[in-house]
Amino acid sequence: MVFVLHQSLVVLLVLHVLKL
Repeated sequence: MVFVLHQSLVVLLVLHVLKL
C-alpha cells in the first residue's frame, strides 16, 4: 500500500516536471 502511494507521488512529480 505504501509503495503504491509512493509511486503515485512520483508520477505526480514527473507530470509536474513535464509541465515545466
